[in-house]
Amino acid sequence: PQHLGQSGRGPAGDGGQFGDADAVPTDLGQACRILAEHGDGAVPVAGGTFFMGHRDELFSDVTAIVNLKHLGLSYIRLESDRLRLGATTTLGEILRSTVTASGPFRVLAETIRELNIPEVRNAATIGGNVCNASPAGDTLVPLLVLDAEAELASKPDGAVNTRRVPLFEFFAGPGRTVRRPDELLVAIRVPLPPAGRFGRFFKFGTRPALDISAISIGIAGVRDGPVLRDVRVAFGAVAPVPMRAVATE
Repeated sequence: PQHLGQSGRGPAGDGGQFGDADAVPTDLGQACRILAEHGDGAVPVAGGTFFMGHRDELFSDVTAIVNLKHLGLSYIRLESDRLRLGATTTLGEILRSTVTASGPFRVLAETIRELNIPEVRNAATIGGNVCNASPAGDTLVPLLVLDAEAELASKPDGAVNTRRVPLFEFFAGPGRTVRRPDELLVAIRVPLPPAGRFGRFFKFGTRPALDISAISIGIAGVRDGPVLRDVRVAFGAVAPVPMRAVATE
């Protein structure tokens, strides 16, 4: 597919006319409009690491590649009741942030540190990681134990609307989510946990720092003497989706 706006035309054969703003949207409304127009044919792109190693025929149905890097979605914000991660925030930015360096969100930074490939960390985004929906996606496990939710934006009636989906309900299968074709993931929201909450991440593989996990495990809870309360347990690479272990909890 052609990148919209490079030639002033849409994908080969459609005859449509598109301007540069459509190729690289600068506001959320423009991006949502492109997604609505192209449906399943649109591929939102930020870091682009998903494309590495894929053959061209895997993208034969793609009609639009939408650059998300100019939408202002790269940020890490500690708000009054939550941590908010913009969808195009890179894994490297999360790792280096003082917000995730210690305390209850440290489990996310520790997980990213396990991915000891700086070139990938500095390009891959948290939104792309979530929407890629790999059963072995490492960051998905700590996000699950942190009770994260996805914030999705669309523009069905002329105004940008948002909805939130708990992350444990977001994944529908390998590479599949409940995101509609006209929706864009704009942020990951993580509620501020209560005092005393902690989390840990464990990854097992032939070379854990480089390989896809054979299994990954996340656990979080609130210490209450010898007891853990409000426990969350999640697994990666053991099922078609990253999963909460509700019975174990």
